[in-house]
Amino acid sequence: MMRTARLAGQSTARTHSHSCKERGNTVTARRGALLCSGALMALAVAIPGAAHAACSTTAGITTCQGAVSPVTADPGVTTLNITAVTQDITAATGNAVTFNSSGSITIDSDLSKASPPGGTFSILAGDGYGMLANSTGAASAVNVASVGNGNAKWGIFAVGNGAVTVTNTGDVTSTGAFPDPVVKPLNGAIRATAGAGSATVTSLGNIISNVYGITATSLTGDVIVTSTGDVTSTDWDAFFVNSGGTSHVTSIGNIRARTYGFAVEGGGDQVLSSTGNIDSDYYGAFVFSAGGAVTVVSNGDVTAGAIGIVAGSRGPGTVSVTVGSGTVTATGGPLFRPDHDDLDSGTAVLAYAGGNLSVTISGAATGGAAGAPGVDFGWDVFDGDANSLTVLPGGLVNNAGGINALAIRGDTGDEAVSNAGTVSGTVDLGTGTNSFANHAGGHFNMGATVKLGAGNTLSNAGTLSPGGNGVVATSALTGNITQAADGVMLVDINLATGAGDRINATGTAILDGTVVVNPLGAPAAATGSFTILSADGGVSDEGLVAEGTVALGVSLRYPNPGDVVLDVTVDFAADGLNPNQTRLAKNLNTLIGDAGGVAPVLDALVGIGDFGDYRDALNQLLPEAYLHAAMAGLYSAEAFSGTLMGCREREGTYAYIAEGQCLWMDAGGGNLSRDKTDDYLGSEQTSWWLGGGAQFAVTETLHAGVGVRYEHVNQDVGDDANNDGAWG
Repeated sequence: MMRTARLAGQSTARTHSHSCKERGNTVTARRGALLCSGALMALAVAIPGAAHAACSTTAGITTCQGAVSPVTADPGVTTLNITAVTQDITAATGNAVTFNSSGSITIDSDLSKASPPGGTFSILAGDGYGMLANSTGAASAVNVASVGNGNAKWGIFAVGNGAVTVTNTGDVTSTGAFPDPVVKPLNGAIRATAGAGSATVTSLGNIISNVYGITATSLTGDVIVTSTGDVTSTDWDAFFVNSGGTSHVTSIGNIRARTYGFAVEGGGDQVLSSTGNIDSDYYGAFVFSAGGAVTVVSNGDVTAGAIGIVAGSRGPGTVSVTVGSGTVTATGGPLFRPDHDDLDSGTAVLAYAGGNLSVTISGAATGGAAGAPGVDFGWDVFDGDANSLTVLPGGLVNNAGGINALAIRGDTGDEAVSNAGTVSGTVDLGTGTNSFANHAGGHFNMGATVKLGAGNTLSNAGTLSPGGNGVVATSALTGNITQAADGVMLVDINLATGAGDRINATGTAILDGTVVVNPLGAPAAATGSFTILSADGGVSDEGLVAEGTVALGVSLRYPNPGDVVLDVTVDFAADGLNPNQTRLAKNLNTLIGDAGGVAPVLDALVGIGDFGDYRDALNQLLPEAYLHAAMAGLYSAEAFSGTLMGCREREGTYAYIAEGQCLWMDAGGGNLSRDKTDDYLGSEQTSWWLGGGAQFAVTETLHAGVGVRYEHVNQDVGDDANNDGAWG
C-alpha cells in the first residue's frame, strides 16, 4: 500500500496564493508564499524485494560492502552503512537504495574507490530513486550522508516527521519529469522534507535536474541549505525552500532555472546568500517571509526574464538586499504567475515589507523596460517605512530603456537615496518624506522627470547632469535642489542650435559650487544665452561659478528671482597663443556661423578645456609640421650633392681643391634636434643612408660623375606629427 502526505491549510498571504494538495499518489505543492499548516505523514513506499547480498546486520546496524546492487534495509534497523563497495549500486527498476522505517533512521554511504584513490562509484536508478530514506514514525529523524555521484529518475529522497538532514558529496543528476506545467511534486535531485523538526541540506557537488534541483521544507522547523556547486533545473526551480520557521540558504556556484533560481519562503526570518551567476527565464531569486526579516546578498550576475530579485515580508519585518559584485538585469519577459500581474516585469530589484527596506548596490541593477525600474520599493500595501537605497562607488542603477526610462521607484514609504556611484534615468519616490543625496564622486544623470515630492530635496555634492554627458535635455524636478561648494552641475549646450540642458524645479534652489559647461556643435554665433535652471520657489546664489573652455567664455546672471542664465562668448584667439597660432585662431573666428566643411574642427576646438591641449590642437592645424619634413629633404639633398664631388687629390699645386677620378661609397646615420620654443615647434630626427657612385676626368679641368643614395628619415614634430619616409 502506498500512502501519501497530505498538507492542508490556507495561506495568510493575500496575493501569494498557496495550496498543498494530493495529486495521484504524490505530494504536490503549487508555488506559495507561506507554509501550509497541518500534520505531515511521511511516505511509506512499497519496494519490491531486493537481495541483501554482502550485507550484514548487527545490533540494528546494517552494513553493506563489496558488490551490492540494489540495497534495501529492513524496517527494524536504525542505520544503514554502505562502504568499501567494489562497483556502482544500480537498479534496473525501482530504487538503488531503499530504507523505509517507522523510527529514526540513518544512511551513511561512502562509495569512494580504494583504487585509484580519489574516485567514487555511483548510484544509478533509471526508473526510481537513487536513494530513498523514509520514516513514518512520529517525530522520527532521518539522516542521510552520501559520498559519490548519482544518476537516477529521482536523486536523494529523505522524508521524516522529525528533523531531516541530507549531506551529499558528489554530482547528482535527476532525469524525472512531470507533465503538468504548473503543479509538480517536490522531487528532484535532492529532497529533504521534515515535519516537526528542521530540514538541512548540504550539497558539495553539481546538480542537474529536469524539475527541482534542491528542495528543503519543514512544516514547523527551520531550514538550512548549503550548496557549493552549480545547480541546473531545466524545467522548474533550482532551489525551493519552504519553512515554518527561519530559512538560511547559502549557494556558491552558478544557477540555471526555468522558473525560479531561488524560491525561499517561510514564516520566520529568511536569508539567501548567493555567490555565482543566476540565469532564469522568470525570477532570479524570490525570497519571502510571512512576517519576519528577509536578507538577500548576491555576488554574481543575475539575469532574469521577468524580475531579477524579489525580497519581501508581509508583516512588520525588515528587508535588506545587497547587490555586491555583478549585475542584476531583468529583460521584461512574461510573468510566470497570474497573481503577479500587478508586478512590473523587467524590474531588477523589488523590495517590499511593512518594516524598513534597505537596498545596497555595489554592482549594477538594470531595469529592462520603461515602466520597470532598476530598484523598486513596495508591492501591494507593503511599501516599507524608512526605506534606503545606497549606491556605492562603482555601483550603477539604470534602465536598459534609456535615460528617460524608470531607474528608481518608491511609493508611500519614506525613501532616502544615497548615491556615490551612478544613477541614470527617471526617478519617482512616491508620496513619502523623501530625499536624494548625490555625494562626492556620484553621478546623477537625470531623466525627463525626477519626482521627489513637494518639500523634499535633491542635494548635490557630486555631478548632476540632465540627460547625461553629451546629451541636451530638460529635467522636471518635483522638489527642491541644493548644491554644495564641491558640487558640479554639468550643462550641455548646443552652440549650433541654441538648445541647452535645463532643470525646472517646483521648489527652491540654493546653489554653490560650479557649473561646468560642455559645448556641442560648431558655433552659429559668437555669443549666446541659455537658461540652465528655473525654480518656482526662487534661486539663492551661494557662490555658484561657471567654468567654460579655452575658446568659450562663460558667465552667470540672474535676470529674475527664479532663473539662472548662462551667457557664452566664443573666441578661438585666446590669450597666450604664439603668433602662428593666433593668426590661425583669428581666421577660425571668421568662420563662426558659416563653418561649412570645417564645422567638425570648430566643434572639437570649442570643447577643449586644457590650454596645453588647445595649443597642441592648433599646432596640428598649422603647416609648420610640414616645413620640418621639407627641411629634412633639403638637408638630405645637400648631403648627397656633397658626395658627388668627392674624389679629392692628395698631391699637386691645387691639392686642396683638385678633383680626380674614383669609385666611391658612403654609408652612415645621424640625429638632428630642434628645440621647441613658445613660438615654434621642435623636432627630433633620426636617419640612416647608403650611397655610391663614380667620377671620371674628362679633361684636366672637367670631370663627370654619377651617383645614387638611399636615405631613411624618421621625424617627430613634438607630439603633433610624425614623418617617416625615404629619399633616393
